[in-house]
Amino acid sequence: MKLITPSYLKKGDTVAIIAPAGILINREAVIKKAVDLLESWDLQVVLGNHVFTKSNHFAGSDEERIEDFQKALEDRNVQYVRGNPHAPHVERLNRTIQNFLFKAMYQRR
Repeated sequence: MKLITPSYLKKGDTVAIIAPAGILINREAVIKKAVDLLESWDLQVVLGNHVFTKSNHFAGSDEERIEDFQKALEDRNVQYVRGNPHAPHVERLNRTIQNFLFKAMYQRR
C-alpha cells in the first residue's frame, strides 16, 4: 500500500479550524492567536460554525461537530483541517466516519 502524503502548505492556501471534541468557549484569544499566526504566513483561515458551541462537555453536539468536519473536508478551497490540539473526546465520533473523511480528503488531491 502506497502512503498518501499531503503537499506542503503554500501562501494563499486555506486552513480550516474546527473543534471535533472539547469545548473552546473562553478560548477565543487562543484561537485568535492561532488565526493571526496562520495569516502571518499568508494562509487563509476559516472557522467551523460550531467552534465555540457548547453541548455538555463537548464543542457542540455530535451532529454539529461532524457537520463542521464534513464541511471543511468538502470545501475544495481547504487544504488543511486542524482540530483543537487537546481533543481526547474526539473518540466519541465514530472511528469509521473519521477514517472515511480523512481518506476522502487526501484522495481528492
